[in-house]
Amino acid sequence: MSFNSNVFDPETVKALLKLVLKDREKKAGDHKNTNNWLVDWGKDWTKESIMEEIIRIKKKGDCVGTEEQMRFLAHVLEYMEILGRALIGHAGKKKPLPTAFPIYGPQFTPPHVRDVQLKTQKNIL
Repeated sequence: MSFNSNVFDPETVKALLKLVLKDREKKAGDHKNTNNWLVDWGKDWTKESIMEEIIRIKKKGDCVGTEEQMRFLAHVLEYMEILGRALIGHAGKKKPLPTAFPIYGPQFTPPHVRDVQLKTQKNIL
């Protein structure tokens, strides 16, 4: 699935991935060598993984930006990790990319401030 817009809204992208990859999620009982899964929602794209990425970016010291910019970058990196896993597969065992997989990039633009404010207002109501 390709989008004309290069706007990358992390909440929307994660929701799309949850729909598209529902049959390719890692389950608790999966054997480690099954390698059919593309996403482990227990570890991928969690608040903890985002915070770990922000801390790693800060420790590296070569990123100049606000906390919000680093958070956006961390979301993009989580998406790229899942996309890479989908394209490359596990241990070189390639499987086709799910047909509805949302493709973003190579440029990732955060949502406009107006869109974020609208979402915030809807959540308050």
